[in-house]
Amino acid sequence: MRILLVSNMYPSQSSPSYGVFVKNTEKILIGIGHDVDKVVLYRNNNKLFKAINYMRYYFLILYKGLFSEYDAIYVHYASHNAPVLLLLKLIKNDIKIYLNVHGSDIVPENNRQERLQIFVRNLLKKCYKIIAPSNYFKNLIINKYKLEHKTIEIFPSGGVNPRTFNFIDDRQSLYKEFDLDKDYNYIGYVGRIDYNKGWNIFLESLFLLKQEGLLNDKKAIIVGNGKELEDFKTKLKGYSLEEDIIHFDLLPQDKLNKIFNIIDVLCFPTMREGESLGLVGLEAMACGTPVIGSEMAGLLDYLNHNENGLFFEPGNSKDLKERIKEYYSFPTQIRNNMKKSAISMAEKYSIDGINIKLKNIFIDK
Repeated sequence: MRILLVSNMYPSQSSPSYGVFVKNTEKILIGIGHDVDKVVLYRNNNKLFKAINYMRYYFLILYKGLFSEYDAIYVHYASHNAPVLLLLKLIKNDIKIYLNVHGSDIVPENNRQERLQIFVRNLLKKCYKIIAPSNYFKNLIINKYKLEHKTIEIFPSGGVNPRTFNFIDDRQSLYKEFDLDKDYNYIGYVGRIDYNKGWNIFLESLFLLKQEGLLNDKKAIIVGNGKELEDFKTKLKGYSLEEDIIHFDLLPQDKLNKIFNIIDVLCFPTMREGESLGLVGLEAMACGTPVIGSEMAGLLDYLNHNENGLFFEPGNSKDLKERIKEYYSFPTQIRNNMKKSAISMAEKYSIDGINIKLKNIFIDK
């Protein structure tokens, strides 16, 4: 099958994690024998160049869609791509669009995304197949858009690459590489410093732990950047947590794998209804790191309370604090069992196991 991959997020050397799941999906498609062409956008923070790149991007989607022959157009992200795809569909009605939807496509988080909903709704009705990252998100789409009649497949955002995310037994060498004190236990947060990602809930929980004298032998490692970085720095100072937190900007996946192996547990405090899967939790689990996560959204698909992690009430920093305390109170054997269960769950989402799902999605029945 000849496929045109379309995505306004795609990794580059300067932003290696930006839309990396799109690239992983592309690799799977090529690996199972498809011929993949692509029109993608790389991250650019300059407003002028970003606007120019988008115009070129939309032009190429139309040009290739109209003048090249593809068996399918596989699209990641509905909202930004819907207007041009609807125009393409209007001109060339026989095009088969496979639409892989993600968080803010279905749950808008700003006025611009809200205004694009009329296009998203129409595209969902006109596309050949809809692909959702989780059971949770599939049900959300069906209920919101009344699409009981549509074919909605589940494919977990490119899955977890076990050659990238895996358990490393030699933690001591990792401490040396990152210049970390081996006498501390490390708690992790990996994600954007953005609206409703829960970074503030994580900081508040650390502040509460510190008030109780429970950070004396612990530090937090935070990996991420985002629009609320200045607010993050202000809260960090206000809570007097500067000495208790080690902050890294965006890291390539090989470094991220090492961070997951350093931390004892990953905190995933999202408050986003549009958290369609939460791949970062599965990547941590692949390294044998349990997850303390919000009891909501895509995490419901893979986090099992008291098995491979712990749930806490979304937005409740006191509850998150209590779950962190609970995790560190577990005997070594229980924590080791949770690590093993985490690895077992991540294996179910391994790209080596899920490629058959994508293969079946692109079988034209």
